[in-house]
This record gives sequence, structure tokens and C-alpha cells, in this order.
Amino acid sequence: QFPDGLILSAAPETAGVQGGYGTYAGIFGAYLPVIYALRDKFTYIHVQDYNTGSMNGPDGALYYPGTPDFLVAMTDMLISGFKVDAYREQSTKVFPGLGANKVLIGIPATANAAGSGFMPFSDVKKALDYLYTGKSFGGSYKLANPAGYPNFRGIMTWSINWDVATNLSWSPAYRG
Repeated sequence: QFPDGLILSAAPETAGVQGGYGTYAGIFGAYLPVIYALRDKFTYIHVQDYNTGSMNGPDGALYYPGTPDFLVAMTDMLISGFKVDAYREQSTKVFPGLGANKVLIGIPATANAAGSGFMPFSDVKKALDYLYTGKSFGGSYKLANPAGYPNFRGIMTWSINWDVATNLSWSPAYRG
């Protein structure tokens, strides 16, 4: 039982979610059972698309943090779903997508806020525009839904404190 107005969210690392695509062991994919079990209860999930190494997308290609392709691939996986433990021949596990209205991307507010994953607003905007509209920015990743996700939830940042520390250099670009 949850009281009215409760917001239930999670901000797992990419290894714990999308990392389960390539290997489902240890930390890789560790959050998938939790997300699956609470999928109808979560208000939203905002995976940390920072402080990570490269990750495979559902197309098998390797994507690097700090790039629009990384944001799009990691976000699309959570929205549309993906094969789990894909490199194991006998694997039949699939993580079903959550739907765009439950997914946000998590990015750092400044380069100092994270070890990887920070990118200028213009690059984040490319990823957001592609996710919302399906209009490609020319990257290598192709959305599972070519029309995009008009009800995509948006972005979150780590953290408002880092934005304040840089005299609100992050948030004004993302308003409106």
C-alpha cells in the first residue's frame, strides 16, 4: 500500500541495469529483478548515465558515456526492453520495457560532478530531441521506435548542489 502522491523512483548505475544485456552476473543486471518486480509501482527510473564505462546497446554496438548516442541507446533500452545475457547462446531472458513515461536520463550537472558522462547542453539536446521526436541527429544508434517517444519523462541531474556550485550553469539551459 502506498499513500496517494508517493513518488517511488530509483537511480541505479548503468551496470546494474543495461549492463545485464551482455552479462547477467554480479552487479551486471542486478537491478533488473527489482525494477521488474516494482515496474507498476515506480513513478520513474533515472539510470545514472555517468560514472560508467562504455556499455553495449541492444544492437550489440559499444557506446561511450558523454555522447548523445550513449544517452539514446541506454534510454531506449529501458523504454523498449532488451535481451538479458545476450552473449550466452542459450539465454532466453528478456527485460520488457517500462514505457517512456517512466524513464528519465540521469546526467551530471558539471564535469566535476562525475568521473564520466558530462556533456554540453547542445549534445544532450540532440539526444533529447531524438528521443522525443524520432528525428535523428545523425548518430549511429537507431531507436526501436522510429517515431520517438513523445511521452518520454525527461532528465534528472546529479545534482542541484553541483548546479548551485557553478552559479546555476546547468539548469537554465534545460528549462522550458
